[in-house]
Amino acid sequence: SKAANPMIIKSEGANNRERMLAISITTNKISFILFAIFALPFITEIDYIFSIWLKEIPQYGVIFTVLLLLRRLISQLSNTLFVSIDASGKIKGRQIAGAILNFFPLIISYILFKLGFSPIYLYVVFIGIELIRSFGHTLYFEKKHCDLDIVKFMRQSVIPCVIVSLASFLLGLIPFYSMDSSLIRLMSVG
Repeated sequence: SKAANPMIIKSEGANNRERMLAISITTNKISFILFAIFALPFITEIDYIFSIWLKEIPQYGVIFTVLLLLRRLISQLSNTLFVSIDASGKIKGRQIAGAILNFFPLIISYILFKLGFSPIYLYVVFIGIELIRSFGHTLYFEKKHCDLDIVKFMRQSVIPCVIVSLASFLLGLIPFYSMDSSLIRLMSVG
């Protein structure tokens, strides 16, 4: 997605907002799919990968890694939109709202830990905040400052990415459940 940043900024600078949004949406799809190509098989085969890599798997190692990858997948769905907003030059509101969102996981996690919740909830909170950031905060400022058609964005970027990744994940489950754990199965899942 970094490679597209100059094109996004140049398009906005040339008052070609339609092109800027098209580049942002296309780059979102590409960056999501590229990350999903590696993340989804890794999530599916994480026990096997960790067994090769680590002698002793930490108690929360598997679930923390899966949740971290899921959070990153969610963030990939709106990653390049930040560049579009920044290119518009109207960053103050987004930066303030982003700083506030960044603070929430600390407070919420502290409360949950004090109440005796599992450490897993730290990552669950991060995923929740990422959903708010990606589909609330980012889309709000993208609509406000860049005239993003949110329905069009969802139809052209988010929904196809979710459908393709779910289909890919489900297809990867066929070899996962029909073969013994091995390098061949790992490659088949991918």
